[in-house]
Amino acid sequence: MTAISVSPLLAVATGLLGSTWASGAMASLTIAGIPAARAFPKTAAQTWAILFARGLAVIPPTAVGAALFYGYAAWDASSRPQSQWSYFATAAAFSAGVVPFTLIFMGATNDKLHAVANGVSVLSDASVLGLVDKWGWLNLVRSTLPLTATLVAGYGLFQELGLY
Repeated sequence: MTAISVSPLLAVATGLLGSTWASGAMASLTIAGIPAARAFPKTAAQTWAILFARGLAVIPPTAVGAALFYGYAAWDASSRPQSQWSYFATAAAFSAGVVPFTLIFMGATNDKLHAVANGVSVLSDASVLGLVDKWGWLNLVRSTLPLTATLVAGYGLFQELGLY
């Protein structure tokens, strides 16, 4: 067991709160928001756009903030022998991973839904609902990234404190 000081301990705790919250917020968009959007097919894209905008305002900054806290904890722990720095670095990567995941895997779907929501593109109700469903599943997968960060960092913290 290595001694962990208060500052990195608080960083890990803050990271745990942030990545846990980000995961839950993302998952709730799929679990509660997508069914609400589907309830009114004519305005599903507009409802999705509102959910998207609200999520975008708070979820990525929280996930990236958690990653920064994990990164600090990893940097601090790397100077101590027998530390669990790699767990915190891995957690940082998973938490920050929501941004590239969104751009790479969800970008095209986001663009199509935004085009419909803004009246730039016209698609059938069935096509829009298909895009909303696809986005929901991709979002649910994306929500596992900060959840994984939470689990990895929590395990690392238990190891660091000698509790496991």
